[in-house]
Amino acid sequence: MNNNYPGSWVHTLRGRALGLLLVVLALVTTAAQAQSGAYGNEWIVQGQPYYKIKIWRDGLYRLDQAYLARLGAGAVAPTQLQVWRRGKEVAVYQGGNSATLDNSTFIEFYGQRNDGALDAEFYKNRLDQGNPYYSFYTDTAAYFVTWGSRAGKRMAQPVAAGGTPHGWRIQSSLTLRVANYSEGGPSGRDTFMPWLEKGEGFFQGWYNYQTHAPLDSALRAVATAPGVPAPTLETRVIGGFRVMHRTSIQVIPPTSGATARTLGVLAYNEFDIARGRYTLLASDIGSNGQVETSFSSPGGTDYYRQSWWRITAPQQNVWFADRRQVFFQNDSLLSGPATYEVDNVPATVRGFDIEDPWNVQRV
Repeated sequence: MNNNYPGSWVHTLRGRALGLLLVVLALVTTAAQAQSGAYGNEWIVQGQPYYKIKIWRDGLYRLDQAYLARLGAGAVAPTQLQVWRRGKEVAVYQGGNSATLDNSTFIEFYGQRNDGALDAEFYKNRLDQGNPYYSFYTDTAAYFVTWGSRAGKRMAQPVAAGGTPHGWRIQSSLTLRVANYSEGGPSGRDTFMPWLEKGEGFFQGWYNYQTHAPLDSALRAVATAPGVPAPTLETRVIGGFRVMHRTSIQVIPPTSGATARTLGVLAYNEFDIARGRYTLLASDIGSNGQVETSFSSPGGTDYYRQSWWRITAPQQNVWFADRRQVFFQNDSLLSGPATYEVDNVPATVRGFDIEDPWNVQRV
């Protein structure tokens, strides 16, 4: 179609076309610059084999000679074996023959299940992530075993601090509430955005009434000596509707006929995240290690969702016969390293400092 345009129109159209061309060129240049950055696979050495190990539970993992031989490492010097996760090398403990791979050779490393740390990038605002401990995709983490021309990273083995044993240890138990997926958020259920919004994720329930939750904290030997810190409860709840919320948190002592005690009331708006941290009594934890809690709202449209909770309590230094491993923390009130002596520990038990999971120490 041929149309005659006034001269001013032609000038305007040409100006717009030139402007569009400049924008396109600018975008192309930006894309080219972005692609020239890091890809995230710089840790991979070309020519080296990499074997994936799937980890879905936190704990210590041992790779023995038979396993390593099946990977093709039979002729590899044990000192060259390496373990990697998320682009970082993990410190391992190397046992047995360090010169050649034989029946005594093994490596041990501390492995962790996958969490939601990387999922924070999916949210428009990283602070809107309601549960950093649970992944949208899988609970299984990928570790990689490889070897090359250099020595692998090994665990440090510091000399014990010595001194008087500390009278208790601090132990935590985390419970995730992730049975349901919430599509909520400011945009509503029927509007789909390319990012995640506040109120969106894996949580538990959609409550506008009182709920009871026995928390199996596995804290069966609460220390009550003078000077021990008080147990604590941390929790996260998520708003489930476009109203102001008031969620009451209560604890129910384990004695028969006990009355619930209010720990606090969380006030928050719409799909926001509410965070609470409360002090418990040692008597709130039963002999079976459980804590009974209650969450409630005024009802109506005041809906809330549970995300996670964590019980932290001082524990006596005893070993439970039905456990293969025990996780505990150093007392935050101490100014430096501490010595712990745990009663009835089997002779095969070993200790590891896992504060830094990439630089675990064998103690």
